[in-house]
Amino acid sequence: MFQFFGHLFDLLLTIPCLNVLIFIYRGVGDIGFALLLFAILIQLIFFPITLYGMRSQKDMEVTMKSLQPQLEALKVKYGDDKQKLRMEGQKLYRSYKINPAGGCLSLIIPLLFLGALWFVFTNHLYNDVFHVQPGVLNHLLYPFNPKFVTAINTQPNWLGGYHLDLTRPEPGPISIFAIVAGILAFIQTKITLPGADLQAIIDNPDNTLFESNPKQMTAITPFLIMVLSAASFWVLPVGMTFYWIVTSLIVIGVQLYVNHRYTPALLRSEKPVTMKERQVTAGNRLISIRLFTALDMAWNPKLILIEFLATIVFCAGLSGFIFFHDPGHALFTIVLSCFFVCVAINYVPLFMYAVSIMRRGSLKKEIVWIKKHGDVKRAMLPVQLLLFVPLSVFLISVYQELHKKAQTS
Repeated sequence: MFQFFGHLFDLLLTIPCLNVLIFIYRGVGDIGFALLLFAILIQLIFFPITLYGMRSQKDMEVTMKSLQPQLEALKVKYGDDKQKLRMEGQKLYRSYKINPAGGCLSLIIPLLFLGALWFVFTNHLYNDVFHVQPGVLNHLLYPFNPKFVTAINTQPNWLGGYHLDLTRPEPGPISIFAIVAGILAFIQTKITLPGADLQAIIDNPDNTLFESNPKQMTAITPFLIMVLSAASFWVLPVGMTFYWIVTSLIVIGVQLYVNHRYTPALLRSEKPVTMKERQVTAGNRLISIRLFTALDMAWNPKLILIEFLATIVFCAGLSGFIFFHDPGHALFTIVLSCFFVCVAINYVPLFMYAVSIMRRGSLKKEIVWIKKHGDVKRAMLPVQLLLFVPLSVFLISVYQELHKKAQTS
């Protein structure tokens, strides 16, 4: 049975991940940069699920804040009958559609791809000489991936002097990548802990519905996860650790944005919240996500400034690469990666905005609403979408020419 599920996992996840990684590698010519773009691509594809999980947590904070008076009433009513109290409490939660596992899917997905990368790096790309010989992977490649006639270099070019192979653990007594992954795990856990209002409910020793969540355990959890993450990645291939670092950076950025932007007034209010108010304030509908992300981010002066500066740095790095013939390939790779991250942060919500309109068939209503209210911010969304297409074509064509130049030199 385990062998069957292993083959199924390979068929559905490992081999597709291998083909996507190889496809990107053929375009950029560097396994480290290909893995970076692969991690960003996975986060872009599952961005709506990640955002849904984070908003579910905020939704639960609002709901738990509103249910505190009702929980107190249940305690008074049922007294020492803990079993009855738990049953009524769970019934109350179901009536308000509280799902503590609502954000678990956004945590499981990166772990699934991390497991797929384990098989990619330890089975398919593993080697003893920093190269995978041509023909070894040809039987696993999809039709869009031509057969290999040259070896695959599993050593990132921008870390060539470090003799780092992505298919092996980091050499030496100290693993810098594992330490960075542990620190990022600590930060990610710390910023995703429940807010002060929900934490006060969880930490209340008289609240028998949450007896399994003492304050001490909540305080020590980030440190425990940091140590376990660092210890785990210490013995795992560097490629897996690097993928997890990139994923953690993106998730931390989105979580910080959610924590900053999504602070409902009802979460700070002392009055009870009705079911209708909760749905309006913290509903997890796609239209709420659209207004929450795309509208704010499309006209955010800070993000516009970051994109502008990143574009200048990108052009400077590109010019230096072309005219001075590869003096700083490592720096250029980092700059280009930062540029793609800046673009992704701003344009993913715009695509969500476009998808929400197409799914609802409400483009005409959207245009009428913009004209009626004169909303300049909202009118900029389709304009930015139109600008994104030629910008993407330009960047792809420039990078292809750049890669050809690097191969012929």
